[in-house]
Amino acid sequence: MKNILLFILIFCSISAYSQEKKSSLGRLLIIVSESDVIIKIDSGKIIKQNTILTLDTGLHKINFSGIKVIPLDTTFRIYKDSLTRLKQRMKYNEDYKNYRAGIIKYSSILSTSIALTALSYYFADRFYNKAKDNKSNYEIAQSQFDINKFKSDYKINRTRFNQFQTLKYIAIGGTIGSIASIYIIKKKYGKKHGKTFISSLDLNLNSLNSFSLAYTF
Repeated sequence: MKNILLFILIFCSISAYSQEKKSSLGRLLIIVSESDVIIKIDSGKIIKQNTILTLDTGLHKINFSGIKVIPLDTTFRIYKDSLTRLKQRMKYNEDYKNYRAGIIKYSSILSTSIALTALSYYFADRFYNKAKDNKSNYEIAQSQFDINKFKSDYKINRTRFNQFQTLKYIAIGGTIGSIASIYIIKKKYGKKHGKTFISSLDLNLNSLNSFSLAYTF
């Protein structure tokens, strides 16, 4: 009989403790501005954001870290039978700011340079063909009027051709320069940030081979 009473007493104590423990819990939902931030709570347990966790009520410590952001230590409180939503906007560190700014800057220059290269090639080729036709026409023209007209058109189109040729060389230089700059930036920061900002940057210089640089009149 004593054993039965002891068992009942132990069972009731365990049940009461479990009920009390259960009633002293709360939930936590963490939302962070950057997806690759490492989040640690209290003893260093790594957790994922956008996941609801069950924690003891009271004050807790939390740490945010990552290769792109400035580490942050802060606290939060869990309330009984409640959901605590913790939203944290992280600040980029200077290392990542430099990397990001450099990639954006030279990627923009690269896009513009490639577009100008294609455009200047098109117009240079167009005015080259016009000037060549003008030259052929004034060489076979019969009247002085036609000769003068074709020579005048030849000079105009030859000048325009030279202008777009110059622009093309400048644009190609800008393309090569921006590629070199991006390469240097990625080589400097790529091990840290190459996969977090731009997974790959495919730059094919062979696409410039179609731009003929040799013209003869």
